[in-house]
Amino acid sequence: MTMAYPSQPPPRGRPPPNPAQIQKLLDENSQLIKTITEYQSQGKPQECFQYQQSLHRNLMYLASMADTSQNMAQFLPVRDTPG
Repeated sequence: MTMAYPSQPPPRGRPPPNPAQIQKLLDENSQLIKTITEYQSQGKPQECFQYQQSLHRNLMYLASMADTSQNMAQFLPVRDTPG
């Protein structure tokens, strides 16, 4: 399984991840949760550990981005609003 997250949030001078990169992380998180659930249902908690670590790292990265002073709305696709 690939790790789509960078090891740290982007430095202040670097542009934030684009919506496609964020979606890739969310998709990976979904797959990680499914894998963890499967191992848990099979009674294999030891096999879950590496997947739980990856999920935690991804979630912490996304949370750190949300905590930055940047507006998260810039990461989302632009929607047309009725004028």
